[in-house]
Parts: sequence; C-alpha cells; structure tokens
Amino acid sequence: MSTPAGIFDSFAKLIKISSRDKQKGVFIYLSSSINELKLRLEEVKRRLKERDDELLANAVKALSYNDRERAAIYASEIVEVRKLVKFVNIALLAIERVLERLRTMDIVNDMKTLSTALGILNELKNMFTHTMPELASMLDTIVSNTNSLVSSTQAPEPSANIFIKTKEVEEIMKEAESKAEENMRSSLQPLPIQLKNMIDSVNREVVNRIQREEKFIIDRSSIPTAIPTSYYNHNAGNNLEMRIYHYILNKNGTLDINECVKIFGITKDEVIKILKRLEEKGLIRIT
Repeated sequence: MSTPAGIFDSFAKLIKISSRDKQKGVFIYLSSSINELKLRLEEVKRRLKERDDELLANAVKALSYNDRERAAIYASEIVEVRKLVKFVNIALLAIERVLERLRTMDIVNDMKTLSTALGILNELKNMFTHTMPELASMLDTIVSNTNSLVSSTQAPEPSANIFIKTKEVEEIMKEAESKAEENMRSSLQPLPIQLKNMIDSVNREVVNRIQREEKFIIDRSSIPTAIPTSYYNHNAGNNLEMRIYHYILNKNGTLDINECVKIFGITKDEVIKILKRLEEKGLIRIT
C-alpha cells in the first residue's frame, strides 16, 4: 500500500524536517524501512537455520535406522529450506549494497540514482513473491511509499523505468547470489554422503520436471483442438480466457501458441495454463 496523501508532511514534522529538506526525508524513510526489513530477514534466517538443523538431525537418525523412505522425506524438505536460506542470504547481501548506496546518495543528495536502489528492491520482491509473500509485500510497500514520497518533492523523480533490470542491478544481484552460496557452505552443516546423494536425486527430479514442462510448451507451439462447444457461457471465466476461446473458434479449433503470445501479449506458460483451464471446463480438448 502506498503512502496516503499528507502522510509525508506529518512524517516530516515528526522528525523535524523542513519542507525545503524533503529530499533528505526520502533517504531517511528508505534507510529506516530497509533496516527494518534487514532485521526481519535476519530473524527469518535464524529460524530457517534452526529448521535445517532439525531436519538434518532427523535425517541422520532415520539413516542410522536404515529408514531410507523417511530420510528421503527429510532430504526433500532440506532442499526446500536451503533454497529459502539462499534467497534470504541474497536479500541480506543485496540490501546491504542498497544501504551503502543510500549513505553515498545522502551525502551528494543525488535523487536520480534512487533507480538502482529501487530496482534492487523490486528484484527481491519478485524473488520472494512465490516463496515468502509477506516479505514480498513488505518490499512492495517500501518501493511504493518511496515513489510517493519522491513525487512530493521538488527534485526530479527517478526514472520511470525503475523496474527494468539495469546492467548495474543485474550485476549486484549476481554478486549477491554468488556470495550467498559461499555463505551457505560455511554456515550450514555439511551433509552425510548418503543424504547428499538423496538431495542430489531430489534436485535432479526438480530439474527434470522443469525440463518436461518446458518441452511440453515447446512441443505445443501448435495445438490442434476439438471444435469448442457451442453452449459456452460468455459471461463465465475471465476476459482473457474468453478472448482466447474466441480465437480458437475463429481458427476452426486450431491454436498457434506463438501467434497467441504475440496477439495477447502473454507468455507461453500463461497460454498453456489458460488452455488447461478451458480443457478442465470441458470447452476444448487438447489432442
């Protein structure tokens, strides 16, 4: 949720910032919000570390009893926990870069370079959207509020394309990911060879599943379908589903995914999901 109208004026009074120095208030708000986010991330990291230790102890115990099925369950969960640990480590390293950038920006009072800071925060928001939505929401609020505060100043606003991954943002994120992996190797307990083999097997299955899904999309560049049913309620479903359904009707029951992507401005994944929903509703049959 973005900052309501007038909230910055109250905030400025609270921290005794004059209206002529609202730009500094933007840096103060952003720095304090990111520091609060950092504390939250450190708490999540601590709890995930405890969970990893617990799972590892249970897995080792299961192996000692030759209970490979239970050990495999723990191994699968360790994979998920360590993936979250990696995300949190990436975020902590990236926001540390943001905080250092803000300290420099505050000295030179350069509002234009806010785009890099906000670009990094937006990348982190996207990373957490499907794994830790609470953190994603927190990041979204920080970015939205910062934009609202900037618009209330007399300074030039950040670039309108702040959510595009610039080369600098991309390099910072890659560096954070590399260092996060190093941190994990030193901070998490090493895995017994048997458990490591199980986890490698889990990882291979994840990769294979992704590859199967990608192959399905590639192979379905053109999907012949049965002629759609004539009793479709055009008020049912979402508007995009209805448009794609009519597209299939107009194509006499044949759909070209690549063409559909261009026409509707969506990804192949999204086209496939809509087709599956239409098939589940009995409106088409993918052959």
